[in-house]
Amino acid sequence: MRDGPNKTFLFLVAGPILGWATSAGAITVYSNTIPTVDTNPSPNYGVSGDRSQNGTNGVVFDDVQIDNLGNPLNQNTIALDGATVGILREPGAGPVTINAYVASTITPGSPTAFPSLDTSTVKLFGTVALPAFTGPTEAVVPVNIIPAGPVLVGLNLTDDPTFSELAFGLNFSDTGPNNTWNISQPNAPDTNYDGAWDYNLVTHSQATFSEVYPDSRPLYTTFNLALSGNVVPEPGSIGLLLGAGVLVLRKRR
Repeated sequence: MRDGPNKTFLFLVAGPILGWATSAGAITVYSNTIPTVDTNPSPNYGVSGDRSQNGTNGVVFDDVQIDNLGNPLNQNTIALDGATVGILREPGAGPVTINAYVASTITPGSPTAFPSLDTSTVKLFGTVALPAFTGPTEAVVPVNIIPAGPVLVGLNLTDDPTFSELAFGLNFSDTGPNNTWNISQPNAPDTNYDGAWDYNLVTHSQATFSEVYPDSRPLYTTFNLALSGNVVPEPGSIGLLLGAGVLVLRKRR
């Protein structure tokens, strides 16, 4: 793991523009799930992301950039109802419990700096328990994490005005090398910045980092992740709207 924020702005988004669900239900709002393959020095199916330096108290967060073309009203809250994460599992990997977390972000002072986590907003998204891995070779296993109900997360609309930003992270009960978060190909199709956070659940401290290969070659820091949900008005706005509706009813009576 290397400290030092590196924020790469890539405004072209490959693939179809994201849509947003209405009454039909939640849809995929972010997706980067094509595994990065390292062919140097030898073919390797998947590349693992750095494990937290905080052990079982650590959560590695990645930034999530949701295209604002699908959020024309600049709503600042999203209700997330599902996640799929690519977990790199090596032969002999034991059982592991994975806890997923979400958080809002804070816009940095410099436009080229990586944002920081808003540690006051970190909350549990969901938990999944995986059995021991019995495969003969390493594999990137897609793992679904479904919360008990939609989880509200505040969106950062100022870090990059063309995107709605949040953070999504994973905590592993097994901190060894056989169960890790897979690194995916960046911006395929959705935009992602070259950076991540290592957060401590106990001290609430954070450190930003970017990935490198063991031989120090740069590795774009995009974790294998897809999210589904719906943009919604912030909870306070919903209350105001409901109150206005009550007043209208009273006037009509």
